Amino acid sequence: MDLACPKCGRIYTEGEKCPNCGVALTRDWSGKVAVIDPEKSKIGKEMGINLKGIYALKV
Repeated sequence: MDLACPKCGRIYTEGEKCPNCGVALTRDWSGKVAVIDPEKSKIGKEMGINLKGIYALKV
């Protein structure tokens, strides 16, 4: 089961803490969005995403 960071929303397949934030990952999230180019992505800008990756819409 995938885990999400409650601070940045990034989704991971393994681990206990977010490598970016250092926060404990959670299973309590819903929805996914893939951001390929954060600088051009409208939703990426609205969510404050700076790195490409897969993010939870709600954590």
